[in-house]
Amino acid sequence: MAIWNISPDSFSSFCEADGADSFAHAERLCKEGADILDIGAESTRPGAVPISEAEEIQRLKEPLLWARTHLHCPISLDSRHPGTIEWALSEGLADIVNDIGASARPGDERDGRIYRAAARANAGLVVMAWEDHNAEILPFDVCLKKIYEQLAMRVEFAVNQGVDRRSIVVDPGIGFGKGMENDLRLITHAPKALADLGCPVLIAHSRKRCLARLTGLGIESLDLPTAIASAMAFCSGAAMVRVHQPGDSVIARQLFLSSSPSFVL
Repeated sequence: MAIWNISPDSFSSFCEADGADSFAHAERLCKEGADILDIGAESTRPGAVPISEAEEIQRLKEPLLWARTHLHCPISLDSRHPGTIEWALSEGLADIVNDIGASARPGDERDGRIYRAAARANAGLVVMAWEDHNAEILPFDVCLKKIYEQLAMRVEFAVNQGVDRRSIVVDPGIGFGKGMENDLRLITHAPKALADLGCPVLIAHSRKRCLARLTGLGIESLDLPTAIASAMAFCSGAAMVRVHQPGDSVIARQLFLSSSPSFVL
């Protein structure tokens, strides 16, 4: 899953572009081996200013229409706004909903609207375990248990809203209030720990602060650590990774899995 960021307020905006350059960037991501293109118009970095549904839709209209006519890989919509998600699915502009919204327990007002929209459109659905960026840092075993319980609730709620369980992917939410040491451990521990949920596991670690802290590198130099971590995630049972530079992770996955056949899923 390759990240196509069209927000001007991204923690990783040094390599992003606008207009025609942005479209060329998206095309390159697909050519580098992305199986899914994940488009987001609102930053989720700590301290980011929230945007309205209207502004998000305005940012998304042209890129989504362009992608539908120029690209052949499935489109994932990275959003937390029910209205945006309902609009994109009703217009046939997205194949997958990557729900990055926050609520302690799934509820009908927000989550129900999103999940029912995904069910109506027969769309894929990614559900994420979310904590506030200022949340208390928990011991790893407690953190992992909380992630499992939160995702289990979301999966069951989605199924009850009509979503096909086979179309649901779970994301432990690296970088969302877990603590940087826990984030690093989740890359390899989450795929196995979440296996009993019966859903594919997505690891979204690309250019995250935990990699910067571990390596001492600046954000502009984190694509190599990201690719190595991608291979580790795949070898631990992850079904997909969400990254800024898919070509690097494709190569890393090929090398690690070909040299470790016992890990091939």
